[in-house]
Amino acid sequence: MWATGQYQSGQGALSALNPNTTASTVMYGTSASSLTSMASGTSEIYNQNYNLTVPGNGGSTALNYTSPVLHTVVLNNLTAGTKYFYQVGDGTTFSSTFNFTSLAAPSATAPQRFLLIADWGLSQNSSVTLQHILQSAANTTTAPAVLYIADFCYADTWYTNGSVLVPNTGLEGLISGTYQPVWDAWQRFIQPLVSNVPMLACTGNHEIEAQSDASDSMFKSVQARWKMPSNASNSPSYFFHSQAVGPAHVINLSPYVDYTPGSPQWQWLVEDLSGINRSVTPWVIVDIHNPWYTTDTSYKEFEQMRVSMEPLTYKHGVDLFFYGHVHAYERTHPMYDYTIDPCGAVHITIGDGGNSEGLSFLASNKMSPGRPLLHVA
Repeated sequence: MWATGQYQSGQGALSALNPNTTASTVMYGTSASSLTSMASGTSEIYNQNYNLTVPGNGGSTALNYTSPVLHTVVLNNLTAGTKYFYQVGDGTTFSSTFNFTSLAAPSATAPQRFLLIADWGLSQNSSVTLQHILQSAANTTTAPAVLYIADFCYADTWYTNGSVLVPNTGLEGLISGTYQPVWDAWQRFIQPLVSNVPMLACTGNHEIEAQSDASDSMFKSVQARWKMPSNASNSPSYFFHSQAVGPAHVINLSPYVDYTPGSPQWQWLVEDLSGINRSVTPWVIVDIHNPWYTTDTSYKEFEQMRVSMEPLTYKHGVDLFFYGHVHAYERTHPMYDYTIDPCGAVHITIGDGGNSEGLSFLASNKMSPGRPLLHVA
């Protein structure tokens, strides 16, 4: 995905760019000097509009937004574990040449490096995280993949007029305003990584970004800017999907769409877990933004999701859960239903990627009085 044109921000009606005036084309190949394959795709724009009568959204100072043209091209039938070079453009004018290595083929014996990030945002600490991740990606003998456990740019910790909300946690989620140019800045910031390393992601609370439109739209920005492999994993929804990467089958779930028994997400999970060949991908990993197990103040925040889905993941022998949301590192023993169980999964909250909200404060005795279920750092 890439962007062309300039976003617009201002009060009242804005003149949106026409996404149909610029083609979406990728030239690619296995040699930088011979980009002989071509793929075409789609383009779109989105708008973020605000109710000027809501003081929490900036009131009369709120700035509406219309995005640059966002281009998406899917490259099909790539050879697994192969280095590709590519340029993006409109069929006439193209970018400089980038490269990436395609995901490893499913294999029970192949090594695989996953680069884990959550709650990244834009701050000095975010820059440190980017440098660490780039160094790790460069210092591996196998093609890495990023697992991004949501909360992307934290556009909803800004007022809609472009000033920073202090403290910057008060308007997130359903009551957020959000300042959309932060998305544009963040995607430029992460380009050195995502232009070269495949990234699998899920969605979190900071992507809700409620709209002031007729349908009260939510998650509009992230759906336009970050495409998920839903079709490839037979998922009916943007919000849950899976991908085989080397020896691992990686599943992304969402606490922000229905997860109760019989729901589309629950039923898809049943089918996805049932279809895994453990002789080919012996590791099964689940990524969810909000932890099922934590000693943070979000303890049992999505307990209904855990109650609905943990029996399925336990039955099918899921090995690992990765979480974000809590800005600290925690790791459990193998467990099921708050009890140490050698057949259960290990649950890991991976820590803070650098956003400006700060670190979480954990209470090691909250979840497990008398039982050492958690390692807290």
